[in-house]
This record gives sequence, C-alpha cells and structure tokens, in this order.
Amino acid sequence: MLSAAVLFTFVANVITWAIAANSVMGQTGINKTAPAVFGHRHKKYGTPDYCYYIMGAVSTLLLAGNYIGIENIAQIFWTLFALSALIFLIPYLLVFPGVIILRKKYPDLERPYLIPGGKFGLYLTVFLGEVFMLLTCIMFFVPPEDTTDVLRYELSLVVLILITAAVGVGMYLRGKKRSSLPAENTVSGSR
Repeated sequence: MLSAAVLFTFVANVITWAIAANSVMGQTGINKTAPAVFGHRHKKYGTPDYCYYIMGAVSTLLLAGNYIGIENIAQIFWTLFALSALIFLIPYLLVFPGVIILRKKYPDLERPYLIPGGKFGLYLTVFLGEVFMLLTCIMFFVPPEDTTDVLRYELSLVVLILITAAVGVGMYLRGKKRSSLPAENTVSGSR
C-alpha cells in the first residue's frame, strides 16, 4: 500500500510539473517571445498541445541518448536526475548575487522582506547560499559507484547543460528582439 502511495505521489508530481512548464511555454508562444509553435492550443481542451509533443520528443531523445554506452538502468536514472537537478539549481547561482545587485541598483525601492543583520547579514546570506548551491551542483557531478567512464558521465552533463542554456539564451534573445518590434494586435491568452 505504501509503495502505491509513493508511486502515486511521483506520478502526480511529474504531471503537475509538466502542466506548469508547458503552460508557461505555451504562454510564451502566444506572447511571441518564443516560437509560435509553443503557443498552439488544442481545439477541444485549450491546452498547449505542441508543448507536450515537444516535451515528449526531447525526453525520448534524452532517454535514448543516455542508453548509449551506459551499463545499467541505475546510471541512466542518475544521469537524468542529476541533469534535471542541475538545470533547476544552476540559475540560483545567479539569483543570490542578484539580491546584492538589485539592492545597489534600486536602493530606494520598498522591500517588505529584508535579510536581518544589515549589510553583513546580506553578504553572509548570499555567500552561504552561493557556497551551498555550488557544492550541491558539484555533488551531482559525482557519478554512480559502478560508473566505468567518469569523464563520459561528466562531459554528458556539461554538454547537455550547455545545450539547454544555449536554447534558453537563444529563446530569450529572440523574445527580446521581438519585444522591441512594434506591437501587433494580439490579445494575451487568445487561442
């Protein structure tokens, strides 16, 4: 019974993350900050259906690509888990210093939440956040015990992270370029 509950929790989490991520990507397609294909909506349900197809294709490629040269299923799981965790955690390496930058850039902005301890508390919090995020990211580069080709494991993570970052930066630059163009007669959320 406990196993079924745990499995249900995993499936529910995957579904909610997929729905949220695809909804965000669908909205970027509608707003034309990402390719229009992301904004395509299912005629009956109004969901960003092409986002799900793209997500499925990318996931399939990642799974198939990870099967090449890996001895067991545990390595595939760990590689994909490490990759998804790193993609989630690496942006936080920029968020912590961003607190200091924004405090300096906008000193008069009202802030309902402040880090206690003044400047010392702020810098200590940012430093500790950076250190722990960096250590966490480094730990994901430690391969599973039975990995025979450590360099391949580490390179695959680096290459996949760089590809993900390049796609993200490319979409950001495309959206920035499009947002500087004259506005079109579109309604946000239209189908």
